[in-house]
Amino acid sequence: MMKEIIVLGDLCWDVYLGGMRRYPEMGVEVFADHGSMKPGGSGANTAMVLAMCDYPVRFYGSVGDDSAGGRILEDMAVYGLDTCWINRMAGLQTGFTVVLSYEEEQERMLVTSPGTLCKAALDDFLPGYLKKGAHLHLSSFFIQQGLAPATGELLKLARMEGMTTSLDPGYDPRGGWDISAFGSSMEYLDWFMPNELEFMAISGGDDLIRAMEDFAPELPGLVVKAGARGAFLRRENENGIKQFPPEPFDVLDTTCAGDSFNAGFLLSLGRGDSPEEAVLMGNRFGGACSRVMGLPKNREDFHSFIR
Repeated sequence: MMKEIIVLGDLCWDVYLGGMRRYPEMGVEVFADHGSMKPGGSGANTAMVLAMCDYPVRFYGSVGDDSAGGRILEDMAVYGLDTCWINRMAGLQTGFTVVLSYEEEQERMLVTSPGTLCKAALDDFLPGYLKKGAHLHLSSFFIQQGLAPATGELLKLARMEGMTTSLDPGYDPRGGWDISAFGSSMEYLDWFMPNELEFMAISGGDDLIRAMEDFAPELPGLVVKAGARGAFLRRENENGIKQFPPEPFDVLDTTCAGDSFNAGFLLSLGRGDSPEEAVLMGNRFGGACSRVMGLPKNREDFHSFIR
């Protein structure tokens, strides 16, 4: 029986603009070849991918009581995700992220108006996210300022309920990279899942392998996503760092690739696969997502990419 995944995380609007011929300059307008808009946020993306795979998942998030928040709830249903656990916060604006994607450089720029992303505290999430025997996935620690102080205690409570846990910290727009709110609770975190840039900033290291070997020895599992180099795995009670290169694929946009990796990794673990098999599945999901802007639009498209 598959373990249900509870995602407690960030939810906002993602606005994508891609195919620009040059970077914008002050006072100058440029064209994008294509654009789109969809519900986003690292946690929401992971949950939507799991829902498209018909995996048992619940997503707990918060949006404003504005028209943007209402539209998010409508659009998330397209991905097969139940929105009954999403809270509407009175008097607050739903968050927005504008993603500028440059295909030739395979790079992106993100600008976020956080709104509810920074305001929602643990008490603002609807009850039910602690469920005995399930898995709890947390996301965007540095952006969710209201939730961050409760992260360490949340991990402990989840473990008391017999839940396994994972956390993707995301990027820190303020550049502080302070994880003290949960750093002393690493023993309750089964999987820490940053990308390489985030991990190197958090660890303060200058060599990935050495930094992974030295980082938080009490942490049971560490996965670092490294883009074109695939992913790196450190397991409890095992020596050495294992690298898993990705399968070759054409890259259009990498914005949701890490979140899709998380979904593939957690799906694989949830059905009883080994961590090594889970990393390979994460690579497949991340690669499939990189072939489109944002996320595939429906289950059929996503499954065709995975195949």
